[in-house]
Amino acid sequence: MTTGLCSGNTGLERSPWIRGSLSLFDGLVEDSVGLPSLDGKALRVTLDSREVGPGSLFIGVKGEKRDGSDFALEALERGADGVVVSPSRWEEVREAALASGKAALLAGDTTKFLGDLSARKGEREGLLKVGITGSAGKTTVKEMTYAVLSVSRKGYRSPGNFNNLIGLPLTLLSLNDDDQFLVAEMGTNVPGEIERLTEILRPSVGLITNVGPAHLEGLGDVEAVAREKGKLFEGVGEEGTVVVNADDERVLKLGEAAPGRKIFFGEKGRDVSGRLVSMKEDGMTVSLRYGGEEVEVHLPVAGVQYFAALLAAAGVAFSIGLPAEDVVRGASSFQPPEGRFRVEELDNGVVLVDDSYNANPLSFRKGFETLSLLFPGKPKVLVMGDMLELGEFSPRAHEEVGEEAASLSPEFAVVTGEMAAFFAKGLRRGGVPEESIVQVSTAEDAARAVLDKSGPGSVVYVKASRRVGLDKVCSALREKAFQGRSGE
Repeated sequence: MTTGLCSGNTGLERSPWIRGSLSLFDGLVEDSVGLPSLDGKALRVTLDSREVGPGSLFIGVKGEKRDGSDFALEALERGADGVVVSPSRWEEVREAALASGKAALLAGDTTKFLGDLSARKGEREGLLKVGITGSAGKTTVKEMTYAVLSVSRKGYRSPGNFNNLIGLPLTLLSLNDDDQFLVAEMGTNVPGEIERLTEILRPSVGLITNVGPAHLEGLGDVEAVAREKGKLFEGVGEEGTVVVNADDERVLKLGEAAPGRKIFFGEKGRDVSGRLVSMKEDGMTVSLRYGGEEVEVHLPVAGVQYFAALLAAAGVAFSIGLPAEDVVRGASSFQPPEGRFRVEELDNGVVLVDDSYNANPLSFRKGFETLSLLFPGKPKVLVMGDMLELGEFSPRAHEEVGEEAASLSPEFAVVTGEMAAFFAKGLRRGGVPEESIVQVSTAEDAARAVLDKSGPGSVVYVKASRRVGLDKVCSALREKAFQGRSGE
């Protein structure tokens, strides 16, 4: 069976690791004992003392609730070859390391140490590093890009949503010596994160999917979001390449100001562009212009967001000189990440569209657009939960999304969360009758309401920010269909 993936790219569960050397830690620590004992060893890196064993390096990173350095003594007792701690625990950990013949390292900021250590591991000649950020679609573009690059190269990509100041370093530390590329997702919710993530990754190629109203609670407004995302293009520098979404005015402006080489993609892209030829529930066909070449691409998924992701991934491929055939083959093997517009026809005749992983106004808009294209004549049940981190813009944003949802003429709409009333207000303003709107408090209540309101032929669309937990609605619908099949 042909997967479209380079041999060795199918398994992505890896452990972070380093090969210990004195030069690797040079300049990263303020003090140390027993450091020579790590020289030449392949060490598994962990931030969890419960995972520690012989052959491991424990880094005591400070979390929201606990300081990992508090568990360094436990890590030594469990057999860690070395531990990295903050000043608060240094003296006692130092004495314990000396007594046990193990290594202990002092870092003024253990999170910074983790990032700097991973950056050093990522400094390898010939390693292609692609950094991807944006307000929506980062993970989908990351997965599509990985599928395309994997046709001819061995590489790795950020697992799940490992896209922050902890996840990105762990991704870099999971690289193997024979990896030829890394596709890394980069997220932010406060100013300065993208700049630091870029400093850690040092990407040769940078891509911004789009700029929209996301993480406004920490970033302020959409223009501030653009400035924050733009730090990726700035950080790529003159030696690198920025892959620019020509369909997004803010990204286009950031790209034109970037110092490096520029590749433009999108429906308006001058280097890579595309046209949607057809879209059905089981996939879509795209006519792709790739430089001076025109090729037909078949994707086994449907959705305007996947069309956009294909163009973005093709832009990356074009920027490094891959043939169009790699894009065609890679796209044909693409599978959507879990909870991101996955269309499932259940055994009881319900069509479930599971988009429950995350949500912001931009991704809701793309979801509604795809629903209207795929299911123009089918009855729809919408299940919508809170979009988080929108700050003072949250009430208005939820109301606007509700009004946009009304354009689908849903049979029923189930809304839940703290912002449910604003969803409902927008739905009513858009013309959805009061009796067709069900407002509930929890994801469990939403699941019960949906089970009552959906039946054979219904299209059930489920979307919210991840912490709302609307994946429970999807699980309940699948379970109901399974029980119905079992009882036949």
